[in-house]
Amino acid sequence: MPSLIASNSADHQRNPRCRVLAAYETAVAEPRPPGEEKSFVQRIDSRIRRPTFFTKSRSSAKRFARLRSSGRRKALTFNRKIMPKHPSLPEGTCVDDYAGWESWNYREWAWQYLRRNENFQKACRDLSESSQHLSDKKEDIAKFYFLKKFKDFSEQTLKHNEGFSAIVAKSKKPTDTDDLNFEFELKYHEIAFVFDLRVALHSNDGIKAQLEILKSILERRVESLKKIVADWKVRPSPKVPRETHLHRLRVFDLHYTGMSWKQIASIPDIGDKNIPIEDMIERLRKDREAALDLVNFGYIALVTSTRSREKMPLISPPQQHNQH
Repeated sequence: MPSLIASNSADHQRNPRCRVLAAYETAVAEPRPPGEEKSFVQRIDSRIRRPTFFTKSRSSAKRFARLRSSGRRKALTFNRKIMPKHPSLPEGTCVDDYAGWESWNYREWAWQYLRRNENFQKACRDLSESSQHLSDKKEDIAKFYFLKKFKDFSEQTLKHNEGFSAIVAKSKKPTDTDDLNFEFELKYHEIAFVFDLRVALHSNDGIKAQLEILKSILERRVESLKKIVADWKVRPSPKVPRETHLHRLRVFDLHYTGMSWKQIASIPDIGDKNIPIEDMIERLRKDREAALDLVNFGYIALVTSTRSREKMPLISPPQQHNQH
């Protein structure tokens, strides 16, 4: 990095601005292990000491404090712009990086939000192909995030047989009248039922009646679960269209890269020049918060939303015909 201080004279050493810039320059040049942003600022502070002659002048002390604060802001800004981002995740600057969004169904949008969940990313990164019980660990991750099967966050889109499900296990389909063995260990947040399907062989309303009883039991069990689980939030069904989801995802990605709100608002297809900058920034903050809510398990509301299913339905893959 080129030097910010043109001279090493005694006058420059006494100049408070030069002292701040010199400390900032030195701290930036030092190697910084990941996760040590605070120590980076502390290193700047350790190099900036109040000169003895400042004790005789209150105005000089205030001026030095402002300069020191400026150096800290520069340091924080520098660190914010080096946040790591996985190459499979777009930065949000170009809409072309979200190819195919016009036809994404509700499950695909849910996956796009989940793959931005930092805890999910960490769980995927912590997996080692050489570790013991790898398949069990992948299965645990899939169940925790309501995936049908494990899928790494680096995979950009879902395949036709992938998606979300809250069904943990089900018994095998019988092929004869012999009894079936079915054993399963339940977690505290799971519940099991055994239905006698013969009622549907004798009544058109047999299954409906059983589902009504099931619904009542599930609702009571959920209320009991709320009392023992600390982190939960029941969300309404999302009703926004694809265009809104795309905009919120882009704002989320742009903010994650470290861009300031003013920089994000200046992007032509993100901000609106006809809206005052303060109001535009407030809108962008709310868009980012809405996306973050879906990232943190809110995607389940997206998957289960009747409105989302209607607006963004699943499209069956085209059938391939055998060519003779």
